[in-house]
Amino acid sequence: MHYGIAFLFLLAGLWAFIRPINSFFALASVLGLILVFAGAFEITRGVASRGETPYWWTGLLSGVLLLLLAAWVSVSDPQASIARRTVLILFWVGFMALLRGVTQIMLGFSLRHLGTETAGREPGETGAGDVPPTVPAQERRGVSQPESAQQTAPRP
Repeated sequence: MHYGIAFLFLLAGLWAFIRPINSFFALASVLGLILVFAGAFEITRGVASRGETPYWWTGLLSGVLLLLLAAWVSVSDPQASIARRTVLILFWVGFMALLRGVTQIMLGFSLRHLGTETAGREPGETGAGDVPPTVPAQERRGVSQPESAQQTAPRP
């Protein structure tokens, strides 16, 4: 099966070298489909995390921008200059990668906030509003061998 897939990829690569313009437009169409799925996922994740983090709107904004980018990539005029279209696609994909990084940083800060919020509580104690903590406090663990490995290890 691996050889068959490798052969198909080899044929696709050769076809891309033979017909680069058609390959570019095919890749742009696939990029549009991927951006639709990514945008829908980001919107869903942003709305689902609305109660857990104050930064939920970044996921929603990122998803809407991804959907707009997908529509632009899929609907743009194929007769337009390929150089101009390439620059715009790369610009928007880079912009969305930057927005994704900011979203991930915000998610990290909100998880850190949840961890420090629950750190001072006792294990059975709940916080304000009797809501159980959602993220357990972080603890530092030392590296140790399991007991079975300690028993079977030869002694010097």
